[in-house]
Amino acid sequence: MAKRTVVLIRERVAEGEIYVDLYEYDTQHGKRPELALRAAAADFLATPEGKESIVFSRNDWNWGDLTSYLPPKILKRYGLKKIDQKPMLVEVDEDEVLIPKTPSMGIVLKDVP
Repeated sequence: MAKRTVVLIRERVAEGEIYVDLYEYDTQHGKRPELALRAAAADFLATPEGKESIVFSRNDWNWGDLTSYLPPKILKRYGLKKIDQKPMLVEVDEDEVLIPKTPSMGIVLKDVP
């Protein structure tokens, strides 16, 4: 069983907000993770609890509702498990040189010919 971590990034453009959710995904289910999440949502929305959540959302059930309402048992049917941990985002410049300016701990800097 091959498991991958899915990073779901939800953007609320009008407010300039970004939300990040993590899921563990069993790749043997064969669907792309987004399609698995959509299928799980459709499955849930067909249940009495799902229909109730549509009413509660005023017919605006969206990705934010998906992350709040989808029960673990439905996620599991699609090879998904929500990771209830908020990630810490670290942004770096890919090309930032990480060699210390002052040699220390045995690092020897040499000119490259």
